[in-house]
Formats: sequence, structure tokens, C-alpha cells
Amino acid sequence: MDPPSATGEGGDNTGGRVWASFDSAPVTIISKPSKKTAKTRNISSCILAGGPVSLFNRINSQTVRTKYMTIDSAQLCASNVSWSAFNVNVVHRPEDATPVHGMFSRDLKVLCANTHVHNTTGGHQAVTYGCEVVLSDTLSNIATSPLIIRKVDKGRVSAEDGGPVSQMQKIALQRVNADGSRHYLSAAGPLPGPPGVTASTSGVSSQGGTHPLIFQSPRVREEMKDGVRVLSDEVDDYLCWTIVGISKFQYTFFDAFGQNNSIPELPITPFPTLFTPPNYHPANNTLELTVSNFFYEDPKTRAQQPLTVYLGNVHSRISTYGGGIPGPSSELTPNDGAVPGVSSNVTAGRYTPLHTLVTVELPSLNEIIKALQEDVIPPNALTTDGATTGPHTAPPGGECAALGTQVDGSTGGGPQTANNSPQPSITSSSLPILFIRSSDGVGYHSGRTITCENVFQSMDLSGMAPGHVLTPPGGPTADPGWLAAAQAAASANGGLHGWTLRGESGSDKNAKGRRDPFLPHASASRLTYSTRPSAPAKAIHPTAETKYLRKTAIIATIGPNTNSVEKLAALRRAGVNVVRMNFSHGSYDYHQSVIDNTRKMVAAEPGRPVAIALDTKGPEIRTGLMKDGKDIPIKAGHEFIITTDDKYSESCDSERLWLDYKNLPKVTAPGKLIYVDDGDPSDSTLEAYTHLHSGILSLLVLSIDGGNTDVDLPALSEKDKKDLQFGVKNGVDMVFASFIRRAQDVKDIRHVLGPDGASIKIIVKIENEQGVENFDEILRECDGVMVARGDLGIEIPASQVFLAQKMMIAKCNIAGKPVIVATQMLESMTYNPRPTRAEVSDVANAVLDGADCVMLSGETAKGSYPVESVLMMAETCLLAEAAICYPPLYDELKAIQPRPTETVETVAIAAVAAASEQSASAILVLSTSGNTARLVSKYRPLVPIITVTRNEQTARQIHLHRGCYPFWYPEPRGIPESQWQKDVDNRIRFGLKNALELNIIKTGTTIIAVQGWKGGLGHTNTLRILSVPTDAADLELQPLGAN
Repeated sequence: MDPPSATGEGGDNTGGRVWASFDSAPVTIISKPSKKTAKTRNISSCILAGGPVSLFNRINSQTVRTKYMTIDSAQLCASNVSWSAFNVNVVHRPEDATPVHGMFSRDLKVLCANTHVHNTTGGHQAVTYGCEVVLSDTLSNIATSPLIIRKVDKGRVSAEDGGPVSQMQKIALQRVNADGSRHYLSAAGPLPGPPGVTASTSGVSSQGGTHPLIFQSPRVREEMKDGVRVLSDEVDDYLCWTIVGISKFQYTFFDAFGQNNSIPELPITPFPTLFTPPNYHPANNTLELTVSNFFYEDPKTRAQQPLTVYLGNVHSRISTYGGGIPGPSSELTPNDGAVPGVSSNVTAGRYTPLHTLVTVELPSLNEIIKALQEDVIPPNALTTDGATTGPHTAPPGGECAALGTQVDGSTGGGPQTANNSPQPSITSSSLPILFIRSSDGVGYHSGRTITCENVFQSMDLSGMAPGHVLTPPGGPTADPGWLAAAQAAASANGGLHGWTLRGESGSDKNAKGRRDPFLPHASASRLTYSTRPSAPAKAIHPTAETKYLRKTAIIATIGPNTNSVEKLAALRRAGVNVVRMNFSHGSYDYHQSVIDNTRKMVAAEPGRPVAIALDTKGPEIRTGLMKDGKDIPIKAGHEFIITTDDKYSESCDSERLWLDYKNLPKVTAPGKLIYVDDGDPSDSTLEAYTHLHSGILSLLVLSIDGGNTDVDLPALSEKDKKDLQFGVKNGVDMVFASFIRRAQDVKDIRHVLGPDGASIKIIVKIENEQGVENFDEILRECDGVMVARGDLGIEIPASQVFLAQKMMIAKCNIAGKPVIVATQMLESMTYNPRPTRAEVSDVANAVLDGADCVMLSGETAKGSYPVESVLMMAETCLLAEAAICYPPLYDELKAIQPRPTETVETVAIAAVAAASEQSASAILVLSTSGNTARLVSKYRPLVPIITVTRNEQTARQIHLHRGCYPFWYPEPRGIPESQWQKDVDNRIRFGLKNALELNIIKTGTTIIAVQGWKGGLGHTNTLRILSVPTDAADLELQPLGAN
């Protein structure tokens, strides 16, 4: 573009000249103009004909509930995970004589420009309201039918034509049918809706938040204006689209030096840009960079200063520039020669800095190892002038470690060390090239990384752990000579030679291969370095500490290894909230000892209560007694007969085996498999291949294979009934009911528990295909669900278990009932001190799916590392929770809830919203039955839910709900109505005092209190916003009056 003239906008009011002019890279402007500025002359705020746009839909104007228009499976769809760019092709304007229905070509290549870069002085035609357009995908050229762009104002469609369509405006895309009826493009999805909805869903999956768009009829509103009947279309949020133009514009900036000194100078300095690809010199291990705008003006000294170069978090020495450092800006005067230090041209009063040649000395092996080991800038790093400095901790004002990749080329992860820090597996080192301004710490990402892939090939650095001294692979003892040996080994293989360059911004495509219009050109810089990374990004950084408390409860199975007061206390301190007794094993005396030891442990260390769960054995098919009481070895390939004839019940042998399940011949068939001991590979599997007479099956012993067998066993065996009575007698808090197939099974269990066990929670274990099929009716009857994936993986194909898990978790979340994920979560830690990465990911994904609790079985019941298993699970849950985006989760759950809601649930919804708006540190709930706390937990607040209850069993059961921190208030009931509010205040003080002692909250922060207006169940209707007192005296319980 031509520079501004000396007497134009660029000149000052004293007749000064323009000394410098900079052309920007193409940029996208996204700005919502006011009604006053929404004019066609403001070209960057208008939607341009032929240009690309993005469209998104927001429900209730909430950004967190956004769906984007995209192309999926060759259909127009709405998605919350991806978006597409569409060209706006005008096929008819209101002023045109005739429309072009039926004459529009489906091949839109000639209408889709390859680039959309517009000069600000160009005369480009804006799209106006009333235009009939076709939207065509910029990649696939898939196009819509002709649609009319209508303006939406206050939920109504404006029929007035004309006026430019501006950025970020709400529009409706109207289709006029042959009969004159009107429909609008809707993001509601292929769900049952009002009349007039039509959709085609063939070939498009609704998984992952993507579904086809539909056309929906509006609500027609009739009004009388000035005695005239006026009809208008009312559209809901699903029919309103926000349109964003993503055309790129190019601007010219300038500096007018020599202005009045009373006016502060605000120099315009473009981003530093790698003018050409970096050039690596292996002979002297240096990197040559050609950088534009490498010098900046220090705001204090007004002197030209060079940028500092960092490779990741390693401060690199700049050995040479392309010349001397320029002087102050006052010396930048037009002359016939070049400005010192910068290759430049000065012509026609225009100064254009081109580039500076910078030679960077690559870091030594010692610097890289120490930077990766300690996650800080290595000691004795060199500054830009070559002087040795003391230890550096980061670039000025910043935390640049968040930008660099790990030594294995990833952004984090890896095995965990004893201090829970990632232990790198060094196969290569990849570092981004960064330019940092020393004056204020602002940094720029060059868009390039430098990678060394063969430095460490001859070195075994598996013993290196972040935060610790370098140690040999064989043991924890520090060996100073090992580092020197490692360096020598690297030097023998060429030292740091072998660096290769990779351009990060050279591709302008996203993960799906779709061109991203928002990405800059390969040569443009990206301001991706942040001196203060945002809290969410830092929370999910693998090495970062999270400020939040773990919300997911941990259930641990107690076995002989952990059945003592001391070991139970260690598990509790590690994070266990519920202890589980597996009644498939052990005697009543053993289980009684688990209950007694747990209660002794809680009494010895008061604080958050620990719940006790009884896991029933469930129905099973048992064999008869062997002749002479001896076991009979059976080898693969051996044939024998299974019978249900009772005369063989005590005389089984290698040819005939009696089973106590009379209906076995009815529920099995040739080819069906009968698993032994849950399909353990060490056992055998029986395949029925021939039906014989008299209820006898001939079976063949085979290896493990797929299949399932439906059985009609009762939910409760006689042993289960006795076990439940044992649990009622000992006051267990919950029952994990095995092999539940239908809702009636839950009712049968509740009947066995009787009046004395009416308060015990029934958590059903879904372990078979029948339970999955009948899940909805089971969920209505039970108090919670356990996804028991071990047995479920036998009943249904293993590849489908994760789908069943996600389905059950989602439905439990919607119903507000707790859900537990169990089986083999950290199975390898039964005998190993560290889990596999797949197991850690399994735990994390259960949390991300929405599980309230996760469970350990053999890891704590018989494992060698029970405490370590709990610690690993607790840390994984904590980090997984930090990766959850809570606001959209709250919005989705609230939107799904049928209206009208009950009073208690309405208050719970309001409490979660208030906690977000107030940035509260906690929600404090006063509850008797725990129902209010359950409902608050249902809407997944970001903050902990402190629950205070007078019911001791309720306090223990509250652990089943995510985010709840229960405290038992031991003061008796029976408070006079006149003293009700004083008692409420005492319970709030009690909850705050206990939460402060456990460091759940801090003094001076805000909390949201939820309470009832009187005693008893179901009276919760009050929400209060309180501040946590700083004076401990304010938290002392106050005596109630005698009124």
C-alpha cells in the first residue's frame, strides 16, 4: 500500500513529515459495531459478499452454551467441538428484478475466492438484510439452498430489507416455501419438537456434540398497530445465529516523529518476525536468525534495545548482530546511508526497517539437562552482552516453562516420581524460539522450534527426576561423576550437533485438516507467550499445582493387608472416604473386625467421617460335591456331562458334574459360553455344543472366548439375605447390590433391609446385559449406581463397555444420583509401585465422564502398595477435575431439568450460580437427609460443598456425592421455633470452623449458605451470602436462649 502523504492523516499539525510506515500482515477484525457505526463505509465491520464467515448459535446469550455451524458427513450440522468457514454468495438482492431460484449452480468454485485479503481502501460490496444467499463450505463446496438473511431484534424477525449485515449481529436464515410458509434454520437438533420441524439425520452421528441442522417454523405473533393487523415471526434462541466475518484486512501504520514534545509518543512497533527460516551451523553449533523489528525502544531510556532470545526456558547467548545497536529514536533521521545496526532503506521520506542478522549460540548439554531437571533457567547463563550472570528463574516477569515442550517432545505427562513430578524419558529435546523484551517481560513466539533428536541416544538418563539432583539409573544415590560421563558421551557423538528446525506456524490447518482462517501466515509472529498464564491453563499443566480440593470420593476395599486401625488411618489420610467390605470373601468375624477398626480409627482422629459399605456376593451357580471330597483335574479338550439331577449332587466325578441352577438347559444353547470364576484366564470356559435329554448338557472345556448367557437367577441368595441382616445390625451406611437385572431386584433388597435398614443407601451394581437394558427403571428405584466393568465386560463385548459406562454416568448425572466407576482402575499397582499410563488415563476419564466416586479393589485389599494406590488415584482425580470446564456443565444440567423445579432444587441451582457470580470459596449446606447437598452436587459447582447435618449416618453417606465435605453436628434436635435462627447460625459457625481447620476455606472469603426456614425435611428455601469471619471468637457456638 502507498504510504500516507506528508500532508494527510499521517502529518502532524505543525507540518511534520511521515518518517516511518509499516504494512501489517493480513488480520481478521472481529468487532461488534454500534448502530451508529454499522455503516457500509466501515468495511471491516460488515459482512462482505463472496467473503468467508463463521456462524454460531448461543442459548440464552451464554457463550458457554455455543454451537457452531459446520459440515459433517456431507451435511450441514451444529457442533460444539468444531466449526467451518462458509462463503457468502449473494444470489438475489431485494432491488433485483427477479430471484434466481432453481438457476443457481451447485458448483460454487468460481464464486469462492482462494484468498480473502482486502485493502482498507477497496470498494467491496456489503451483504444487506433481505439478500438471498447461498452458504458454501470453503473446503468441500457443499452448499445450502438459497436462504434469506433476516435481522433479529428482541426475538422477532424484522421484515425490513436494506442496511448492512454487521459483525456479531443476530440473524435468522429464512426459507420461503412454494406455499408461502416460512421456516428458519435451527440448531435445535433432530429431537422431537413443535410441528413443522423436518430433518434428515442419515449418516450423521449425534455423538460428540454434533447433529444435523433442521428447519423449524416460527411462532407467528399477531398485533394491531394503528388499526392495522400486523403479523410477525417470533424466533427462539435456536433460530438465531450470530454471524462473524473472517475476511482478512491489511492496514498501514506510521510514526510521525518530531511532534510536539508535550504529546506522549506511542511508537507503533510490529511484532518481531523471522524474515527467513533459521540457519543452523553445525561447525560452531550456532543458529543464525534473520529477524525483522528485532530492536525496540525502551520506554524509560528511549534507547533502542535488542530483544532477548530464549530457547524454551534456556536463556541463549547472542554472539553477534548484523551491526552496531541503533541509537535513540531522535537519531533516526533520513539520510543517504543506512541506520547503524539495521539494514534499511530511506526513500521518499519513508523509513522501513527490514531485518537484523542475529547469531545465537546454542545451549550446552549441561544447560539443557539442568533446565529440564530443575525447570528453571540454568545458573551462569549468559546475557545478551556476553556477561556471566547469576541464576535465572524465568524470562523477566514470566513463566516460560509453560511454553516449552518436554524432553520427549510432548507438553507434559510421563511417569511420576516420588514427589509426583513428571519424570522425562529423554529421547529428544524440542524448544520453541522465543523473543523476550527485557524491559517488561513481554514475549513473542517466533512460530519455530528447534529440535535435537540424537543428542541423548548414547545416554541413559532414566534416573533424572525434576527437582532432584542428577542420579545414576541404578539407584537413588547422587553420583557427580555421572553427569560428566553423560556429557562426555554426548560430546563423543558430536555434542549438541544434530539440531533440526521445525516450523510450528507453517501449517494453516487444524486437527481435522480444515483450513483455519484465523491462523496467520507462516512468516507472521504469534503473541502466544504470556507473562502470567491463565489459571485454567496453569491448573491443567502437568507440573502445576492446583488450588482446588479433590471432589471425587475414593472407595477402598479392605482386606487382610489393610484391616488394622493404623493402616486404615493411613488410607484415610491418603484420601479414602468409604471403606468397602467384599462379602464374596471372609467370615462374619472378619467383617466385624473391619467395622470395629474403622470406627476406632475415626474416633482416634476426628474430622471428616468415613462411610462403611457392604458389597453383596450376589447369585451364583454352584457345583455339587465330589466323590471322596477330592478335586478332579480337568484338562483342555476333556468332555463331560453337566446335570441338574439332584441324585448327583453329592457324587460328581470327571464324567458328570451337578449344578444347582435348574434352568440352565433353558437359558443356554449350543455355542454359548459358560465362564468359570468371572472368566479368569487361569480357569476354563465351558461351551455347550450338544443338548441331551433329562436336563443334561454335554460340555467341552475350551479356551476363553466371547459370548454371554442370560440367566434368571434371583437377585438375592440366602447368603445375601443373611449378609444384609448383618449389615443392618452393624449400621452400615450403604449396600453395593451385585448383579441387579431389574427394578424389582432393588425392591426385594429394600424389603430384606426392613424398617431398621430403611436409611441404608442401595447402590446397584450393573454387571450384566439385562441390567444395561433395564437401566432406566433400575435408576428410578435405586439410590445410586456402580459401573462394575469386570463382569459387565464378560456379558457384553469389551469394546462396548466404555459406551455403557458413559451412558450410565450421564443418566445418573441428570438424575442427580451418585455413580461409582469400579474394577481394575489401578490393577497393576497390586504388585507394582507405579500404575500404567492407561490405568491413570482410565481414572481420569472416569472423572471427566462425571463419576462421583472411583473404587479400588485388589489394589488395597491384597496389594503391596495400598497407600500409594490411594495417593495416585487422589492426585489423578484432582488434576482431572481441574481440566473440567464447569460453567457449561452447569448450564447443560440446568437446561435438561424439567420445569417447574421443586423449591429445594431451585435453591440448589441458585446456590451454584451465586457461588460462581460471587467467586465464593464454598457452598455451606444445612441438611437433615442430605437431599439438599445431593441437589447442589448435581449441578457441579466449582467450589466444595460443606455439608452440616445432625444425622451421623447422613454425614457418612454424603461422601457418595461429588464435591461434598460432610460434618456431623452432634448437638441434639428439638430446638424451639423461636430459637431456630440462632441454631442455624450455630451450625453455620460449626461448619466454617471445621472447614477452616481442614483448610477447605480461608478467612475473609465469601461463602454461600443454604438453609431451611424451619426444622424437618423438605423446608430448604433460603440462600445467604456470608463472609468467613477473621476472628476465631466469631466462630464459637452461641448458647441458645430459654424462649
